[in-house]
Amino acid sequence: MRSLSLVRSALICALFCLFSCKESQEKESVTSTSTDSVPTVDTRPEEQALPVNDSVSTSDPISSIKGEFTRINAAKLTKKSYTYQCDELMKIDYYYEGKNVVKAIVDYGTVGDHYQRSEFYYKDGKLFFFYDFVEGGPACEGCDMNLEQRYYVKDDLVIRYIKNGATEKCKNCSFSQISTPYRALKAATTQDFKTAFCS
Repeated sequence: MRSLSLVRSALICALFCLFSCKESQEKESVTSTSTDSVPTVDTRPEEQALPVNDSVSTSDPISSIKGEFTRINAAKLTKKSYTYQCDELMKIDYYYEGKNVVKAIVDYGTVGDHYQRSEFYYKDGKLFFFYDFVEGGPACEGCDMNLEQRYYVKDDLVIRYIKNGATEKCKNCSFSQISTPYRALKAATTQDFKTAFCS
């Protein structure tokens, strides 16, 4: 009788172990099936994926220009402002990163019936972006007299021109040392604003 009780206990124990193992295996397979549908990140350093868009693409010049534009506008820069007289009182603000001018804003003020402002962006002494805004002009009823122009520049050549939000073919497609953005840059050193802007 005692041996029968021992056999019964052993049998119950074996059945319990068998069901416990089977249940554990089923839970593992369900867990692995559910994680297969969810993307997981491998944390092993030698196989870890690089983050997407972690740097500006150097093969795409527009992305590089936009990246440098954003960087300059987020940086802590030193500002120097000057006023000068042409037909009207004008103002120019230079923004320095160290000793280098990286941005210049020329406020031409209101001349006659229109207002104009230009922004020039430089990297290593070279123009890479030019923004020009003109508001007003000859009076006309119901006219929208705003003009916004954006020039994306590489090696002094315009690689994209946007006029009032639409990409168009540029009319002035290159810049030289005698063009306004470079005269503005030179005037940061010479402070001869009349030669740069009034002639």
